[in-house]
Amino acid sequence: MSELKIQCPKCSTEIELTEQLAGPMLAELRASFQDELAKQEVNAAKALAEAQAQAKDAAKAETAAEQAALESRIKAQEEKLREAQMAQAAALMREQELKDKEAEMELNLQKRLAAERPD
Repeated sequence: MSELKIQCPKCSTEIELTEQLAGPMLAELRASFQDELAKQEVNAAKALAEAQAQAKDAAKAETAAEQAALESRIKAQEEKLREAQMAQAAALMREQELKDKEAEMELNLQKRLAAERPD
């Protein structure tokens, strides 16, 4: 501690700071540093909490946007599926109609052939 010296502003004499002289100043400095450190810790905690809240809000917004996009895709796919099912049903109906007409034509042909044959 003998390394610390201060100069008197009036007479310019150098005064060695002893533990007794420097103790109260050091205690005061420590207290002010502790107060400043505590304030900085509180501010850091507030900033962290705020950043976490913002990140959480951003994640919620992103999740909501993704969910809306997925729901939109699902609706579009369901609509395409309905259209495909309707087209398939129409094709099956046309196929059945063609089979019925073919059977009817075959029956008519058989009737004509039977009518043309001599008994």
